[in-house]
Amino acid sequence: MFRLPDEETGEIPAASVILSPGAKESEEDIMNYVASNAAHYKKVRVVHFVDAIPKSPSGKIMRRLVKERMVEKMKTESLTKSKNI
Repeated sequence: MFRLPDEETGEIPAASVILSPGAKESEEDIMNYVASNAAHYKKVRVVHFVDAIPKSPSGKIMRRLVKERMVEKMKTESLTKSKNI
């Protein structure tokens, strides 16, 4: 979990998730699960499914790279949506 920049609120909670092979959970399922187990201000607003989470040689999650990839994905999705309108 990490924070993404948001024009309206400043930052929103987001999550990158690795699904197990054969798993059928959707973004909505993940968000509902977190909502039922976390405070309202910690509810995940964006879920991004990934194949792997980048880690440093010492095994720490490289949050900066995860966040950058998520922001890039959101930008390309918003550009695609705006071109289709």
